Amino acid sequence: MTPPPYTLSFTVGGLFLFEGIELARLRGSCASWKEVRKTAPDDVFVAKGGANSVKRIRNEVIGRLSALSPEETDHLASAGMTDARALMWVAACRKYRILAERGGSGKLNSRDKWIFRATAA
Repeated sequence: MTPPPYTLSFTVGGLFLFEGIELARLRGSCASWKEVRKTAPDDVFVAKGGANSVKRIRNEVIGRLSALSPEETDHLASAGMTDARALMWVAACRKYRILAERGGSGKLNSRDKWIFRATAA
């Protein structure tokens, strides 16, 4: 069986840690990610380029967060920074298979390598 092709976003921004935390908190009071997309305030996102940039970043972060389970999203909303970073990394790896499969080939510490193995499974 041929694996699906790799996907990758050209949206630059690393983990989008702070945006992810805020959207996870907002998800707790919304019925769906679609509702989060509609109600998220623009000032949550640090973007140059105006409304289109904000929209792209909002869609990117929601796309990553939707790869998390409801329990993981709830934890992200109230987690400390270490867990929040790990969960945002897991979300990125789940959305972008290339990160989970190839990311371990770079210079990573032992904790990061563990996260790669956990997300690739």
